[in-house]
Amino acid sequence: MSDFFPAHIRDYGKPTETIQTVREHCRNTAYLAGEAAECIGLKNTAYLTGLIHDAGKYTDAYRCYLQKAVAGEKVVRGSVNHTFACVRLMMEAYHNNNPSIIERWASEMIACAAASHHALFDAVDETHRSGLRYRAGAEGIDAESAVKEFLLRCCPKNELDELFSKSTQELAQKFMQIAKNTQNYSKTIPASVTKNEANIANQRFYHFSIAMLVRFLSSCVIEGDRSDTAAFEANASAKEENIPSKEYWQQALLRLENRLKELGSLSSVTPIAKARSYISDACSEFADYPSAIYRFNAPTGGGKTLSTLRYALRHAALYKKKRIFYIAPFISIIEQNADEIRRAVGENVAVLEHHSNVFQDVNDNEELTPNALFESNWHAPIVVTTQVQLINTLFSAKTSSVRRFQALADSIIILDEVQSLPVQLTHPFNLAMNFLSEFCSCSVLLCSATLPTLDRLPFPMNIAEQTPIHLDPAMREVFRRTRIMDKGELSQDELFAFVKEQLSKSDSLLVVCNKKKQAEELFAEIKGMVPVCCHLSSKMCVAHRRNVIAQLKKELSDNRQKDISSKHKIVCISTQVIEAGVDISFETVIRFRAGMDSIIQSAGRCNRNSESDEPANVYVVAPQGETLGKLDTIEKGKQASEELFYELDDKDPATDAAIKSYYKKYYNKFPKNSLDCPLRHGDTSMMDLLTINLSFATKQYTDIYPNDCLRQAFKTAGSEYSIFDDSFSVLVPYCEGEELIAEITNASVGYDFLSLKALLKRTTPYCISVFPWQLEELMQKGAVYRPSEHSPLYVLAPGWYDKQTGLSANAADFTEV
Repeated sequence: MSDFFPAHIRDYGKPTETIQTVREHCRNTAYLAGEAAECIGLKNTAYLTGLIHDAGKYTDAYRCYLQKAVAGEKVVRGSVNHTFACVRLMMEAYHNNNPSIIERWASEMIACAAASHHALFDAVDETHRSGLRYRAGAEGIDAESAVKEFLLRCCPKNELDELFSKSTQELAQKFMQIAKNTQNYSKTIPASVTKNEANIANQRFYHFSIAMLVRFLSSCVIEGDRSDTAAFEANASAKEENIPSKEYWQQALLRLENRLKELGSLSSVTPIAKARSYISDACSEFADYPSAIYRFNAPTGGGKTLSTLRYALRHAALYKKKRIFYIAPFISIIEQNADEIRRAVGENVAVLEHHSNVFQDVNDNEELTPNALFESNWHAPIVVTTQVQLINTLFSAKTSSVRRFQALADSIIILDEVQSLPVQLTHPFNLAMNFLSEFCSCSVLLCSATLPTLDRLPFPMNIAEQTPIHLDPAMREVFRRTRIMDKGELSQDELFAFVKEQLSKSDSLLVVCNKKKQAEELFAEIKGMVPVCCHLSSKMCVAHRRNVIAQLKKELSDNRQKDISSKHKIVCISTQVIEAGVDISFETVIRFRAGMDSIIQSAGRCNRNSESDEPANVYVVAPQGETLGKLDTIEKGKQASEELFYELDDKDPATDAAIKSYYKKYYNKFPKNSLDCPLRHGDTSMMDLLTINLSFATKQYTDIYPNDCLRQAFKTAGSEYSIFDDSFSVLVPYCEGEELIAEITNASVGYDFLSLKALLKRTTPYCISVFPWQLEELMQKGAVYRPSEHSPLYVLAPGWYDKQTGLSANAADFTEV
């Protein structure tokens, strides 16, 4: 039957005006969604979910709304509901008439995923309301009429029944797998755990996989919906993803291996070159292993980036993987390694770099602007992105993040510096990685010189026993550039004296402090004693820090070329901002006691390029009376390191065995459920909300709806979790920052969206982040102001930014890192 209900209209009022019917759009979305889900065995389920997603557009009200919108009349976005009808369709057809348990599960999961294509919602919310039943029973939105027209014009009931039957068969296989995994997990629960606690843990483990399946279906539908909409608006045809061929990956691998030969990594005969060659070859051979989660305990200087890329390219060719992800915690590492990867694979391989300096996510209300329609879906052969972007893709409630989730399936994920994962997110992250490995055929490589024991936690990551490299003691010694020594607790006078003593013995010294205030005070004490003394902390904007690091590198390089009599002293007093992604080398390093991962990261800035044939000294000191306040994770790491040093009694703290012992002590210091990602508001966690949701799905609720299956609070979990504490950007008057302040003060910019967006992009390197309480204090002092009511940024007033240390010490109490 013909369909005269429009889903989209292009070129309204012009001779080229074209209507895309609801049937056309739903069928196209279904096809694209099904293709995206085929690799995990849910092709029919995703097809059905995509097919029903816009059933609510089969109303006269929506047709009128759309015609007014494209004609330029003012309409209220979302004033005509079109997302609830698909829930009514599924619930009435397959849920409400005593179906089997698998049919109840399937109907709820499909309905939830379809109705979430513009915004996630809670299956059970904080008011103890069923999100599905609320949508199925909503009045005044013509849902009943829409369902009738959908079955008449888009998909007849017999076809819907056949699709649902196939979907239940697909999902039944997934439920069998989840049940088996849960049974295996239950065997790992210690006997000391009470029966009730063990039951709750088993339920959470089980229901987390279901939450991930719903998210994956939502992701496929959103990808299909956005891609088809964009194609229609561009007068093009939406096409399924173009998967790289085996030959594509082989050609990229050949270019990489040629690049390695050019660098001499495969032909040199020096001990370190031979060790790097072994690591590279071992990674290549390891590509034969099937998809799983693996450890790669990479020594600093071992050529990790290109060795893991060699593994990934060969593994992708052997197992026909869709793409390769390289994930790192810091943008500085991302930018550096993205360039290295591009040079290695050549210009014929597309490398997508996705982080806050390159892409901007759509705004919070998820408006489908042209930029949003074409926003990255991570459909590139190689994606280089940050830990934050990956975490948001796994858990954020923003549909722009959910959309990218489907791209992770059947891929290779290299997690660099995995020890920097926010500790509070550990359990949800572990289970999400398990889901990607076991349900989505992902191969995951955990890379770190200090690998955390993620497989020994209450909700463990299922890490395989095999590992790419096995370094014998002699080969490990090749990479041994430092010796770490704990000097114990020192008073302030003793600390200053020790710094001066080490400075007298070394031409270059790095001191890494836990707090900004410590760094600033020590810098003030030392700067007049040496020709070159630099300060680094997040009180300085990124551009400022980059300039200081560039200056330090030049000074260090020039100093090494001089004869002994001409050399001068070079000192850097820093916080942990120097610990990763900064390729710099000092003769000696002093690290204020913190976690072993941070200590070893600091050690990576010492004798980095083997300037000394003998291991250089890295001293760990504990400032007497140090209070870390809100820096709880640093405090716990510091305590665990102190216990480790006591236990080792001067033995090497950087061995694999020592690191395992450290992490056992570290994780044991966290209270119960603190690794479950506690939310900012309310006494609950992401783990609870994405599983059995005891906070919202109370006994009273389950008594009322005993046959309802989904309980997850998808929206709340994705909106309320926090990777980092809330902060505000403040534009500072450093170099070009002064000119940008003058530009942004121009009130007219507030009305020009494109100019404002371009301007904000330019301000990024000249901004610092402050916490809400710090912002309030700064504003009270007149140090920070808003240049106009339209300004999206705060601005630091003149006189409050120091050319050496950044934000003035008088501005606010900055005690954090």
